[in-house]
Amino acid sequence: GTTSVNPFNTSNHTPLFAMEQFSITSDEYRALTSGDLTINILPGLDFKTLASSYVNYAKGVNFSKRDATRAGDVNRGVYDDRLNIDLLSENTLTFIKDIKKHSFNLLAGFTAQQTSISTQRITGLDYPSDNITTLNTALSIDVANTFNNKNKIGLLSYLGRLTYNYDDKYLFATSFRADGSSYFAPGNKWGYFPSVSLGWVASKEKFLSQVDWLSSLKFRTSYGVSGNNRIVDFAFIDLLGNANYPFGAGNGTSTIGQTPSSTILSNPNITWERTFQYNGGMNLSIFNDAISFALDVYQSKTDQLLLRQSAQAFTGVPLVWNNIGSVQNRGIELDVNTNNIKRKDFSWTTSANISHNRNKVLELGNESRILNQGERTELYINRVGEPLVQYYGYVTDGVWLSQAEITAAQEKGLTSNLAQYFVAGGLKFKDVNGDNKIDTDDRTVIGNPYPDFSWGISNNFKYKNFDFSFMFQGVQGGSII
Repeated sequence: GTTSVNPFNTSNHTPLFAMEQFSITSDEYRALTSGDLTINILPGLDFKTLASSYVNYAKGVNFSKRDATRAGDVNRGVYDDRLNIDLLSENTLTFIKDIKKHSFNLLAGFTAQQTSISTQRITGLDYPSDNITTLNTALSIDVANTFNNKNKIGLLSYLGRLTYNYDDKYLFATSFRADGSSYFAPGNKWGYFPSVSLGWVASKEKFLSQVDWLSSLKFRTSYGVSGNNRIVDFAFIDLLGNANYPFGAGNGTSTIGQTPSSTILSNPNITWERTFQYNGGMNLSIFNDAISFALDVYQSKTDQLLLRQSAQAFTGVPLVWNNIGSVQNRGIELDVNTNNIKRKDFSWTTSANISHNRNKVLELGNESRILNQGERTELYINRVGEPLVQYYGYVTDGVWLSQAEITAAQEKGLTSNLAQYFVAGGLKFKDVNGDNKIDTDDRTVIGNPYPDFSWGISNNFKYKNFDFSFMFQGVQGGSII
């Protein structure tokens, strides 16, 4: 016989009905103000001060009526308030001086930035009326979805820069900045980042000035250090969260309290992540700028990576913030620009570029590998000598076509502790380590997202007051999940 199924035998309501039971309203207010003042102290010496503020305030209510998505749902109101205030002060002293063929530009400055963030949410439950949505009529508060967070982020910076050129042929620049960040504990807040660069406009030399087809030729090189402080707030100190404490004999009495995070340990010693980068390049323009080329090569090394490292088991917390590891990047980039047609009423230009980059992990502290959660369910693995991000998972090996095929494989000794692995129609996985058992040890590197090279080309046409452009771009190689 057949069994009939009633598709309406559920407490869930239709999507259209549910949509009509929600009322979502919000208001947002933004204000941006700035002002600056420049004072000429001496000929060539200027002082400039700038101040700006950005205020963003938003409030909103998300109210769902009783029985909104299914029978038995209580009505629910979520009240959000958010206030962000960003304040910036920049102060610079600039000195410019030309002495015959020598040109100097000296800058010194101090900047301060502070961002105050206040977010508040209150969630009310079980209102007597769907038509009166003020919080004071709610019969209870959903504590799990109610919070009040306040935070301030600050950055202080001292900076200096000197640029010099002789006869517009020989170019030199050096800079230094010191940055203090609120993301790190006292004693580790400051990072120091110098740089230096050289340039040579070879086409202005006498021995090349007579080359008719050469429009310009420039060589340049630079070396510098930059910093990264992008990390979660207060990773240097253990934060407290809600927790219940039992007191008394037996099961005791549960009392509300607070406890440090059970997911990640703080580390007061973390500090700036640093990138040391070398760049070399040339710019070439020929045939009265009809064709121009730009070639760049670079190598960078990032150390003191801000990563979540595995913690020792006795701590009771699986991860800890740490500055561990270093990553190297090497690459080359080529840009070509052409003026194909240049008439009074019509022009056509083309731009093309191609780039290649390779990265690898140089060091991971004492870790042999680090596994990271990907964007969805996939895992990423970091291993020394290999690309920074690699997909880590099972290699598929066909499909179980029948229960008989599964039984035959099991009779030969194949086992698995993976849930729902031996299912007709399900995927087979390769036994990578050859132990005749399909488990998490059979996961391996199955690709990485990095392309062999990236490229792009664009064309621009202009006829009188009309213009038209189109472009193509792509990547070659690389894997996706």
